Amino acid sequence: MKDMIKRHAPKGLLVVLALLVGPVQAQPESLADHQVVVQISEGDAFKQKIVLNNVSNLLKHYGPDLVDIEVVAYGPGLRLLFEDNANQGRIDNLMKQGVEFSACSNTMANMGKDLDDLIAGTEKVAGGVVYLMERQEEGWSYLRP
Repeated sequence: MKDMIKRHAPKGLLVVLALLVGPVQAQPESLADHQVVVQISEGDAFKQKIVLNNVSNLLKHYGPDLVDIEVVAYGPGLRLLFEDNANQGRIDNLMKQGVEFSACSNTMANMGKDLDDLIAGTEKVAGGVVYLMERQEEGWSYLRP
């Protein structure tokens, strides 16, 4: 009998732990009703302004609690996230409202930049194009102004 208890103790312990913890449920990543990923791949200041205007309009329409917005910058569009960008104040304000800004690490390497060269709060993703595709596969809406 003693051997039987020793053999089954780990299994029994797992059952007890499962009963104490209860069922495991996946937690939603966000409570927002909408998720939008926005591409910026052009260095043109006018395009950057349009991207930021679109993001601001989405926030005004839905409110920051009902929409998740992420701007993904790659190629010449990475310039939007340079610390000396004229739009830094707008970007800081959008970040305070929950908008995420992500930079392509491939582009950063090609431009000789790292996160210290970009606006504080910028996240780094492995590849901008790949990341956009993955977000779309996760059900995010895609916007390319």
